[in-house]
Amino acid sequence: METFFKENIEGRGCEDVLFSWVNCDCVAANILFLRRMLAIQKKYQPACKIIRNDIYINHLIIDNEWADLVNAHDFLVWISIEGPKKIYGKAYGKNYQRTMLAIDALRHYQLLFNARVRINSINAGYAQEMYSFLTRYVGVHHIQFIPFLGPGETDIGVKVSSVTPTEWGIFILDVFEEWLGNEAGFVQVNLLDAAKAQFSNPCLDLFFADPVWENRHERAEGYDRLRQRDEFLSRGQCEKTLVS
Repeated sequence: METFFKENIEGRGCEDVLFSWVNCDCVAANILFLRRMLAIQKKYQPACKIIRNDIYINHLIIDNEWADLVNAHDFLVWISIEGPKKIYGKAYGKNYQRTMLAIDALRHYQLLFNARVRINSINAGYAQEMYSFLTRYVGVHHIQFIPFLGPGETDIGVKVSSVTPTEWGIFILDVFEEWLGNEAGFVQVNLLDAAKAQFSNPCLDLFFADPVWENRHERAEGYDRLRQRDEFLSRGQCEKTLVS
């Protein structure tokens, strides 16, 4: 393990390094492993470089020790969630409950977290319900939608098929309409932020192009600035229309 970290850190020169731990509740739950990993990273970290970690969890049991470690070392937490329970029925109930317990724990310990959502043949038909569930019930401000491309039973205990290109395209368009009319500037969604920046207001490029890591602690202030700027631009456009 030490060789892995040494080669990846030294091989990047003075560029910052991000280590992502995906779909590994077993790794995330191993406090000793996490502490050893952080110690090795620190050992090979030059002064000119920032080393970051993000961790993807499903339904990890979160306690005080885990929360303190993640918070102290500024981990970015992503939680995998497939949508509300009503979409899948009773078969999803147990996994859904475990995931929501993990989300409640993240809230309890005041840890910032984002959502990673796999879109499959079932939830692809519920774009509005999915988006509303994630933003208004779960309460996340950054969502990463990815297509599920492997037929069979997923780790949620429900048999689903790969999302088709047509289903994926319609889902993204439906989410875009919901996002644009309600939370644009307040919620970041992969694929959508860049689209709005390019087609509606070029001055938004700098904010929306920033990686999640770069603005995670200033996100609330950023959303407020964007809201005020959009309102100002909207008022200006209306006044221009009235005058002309």
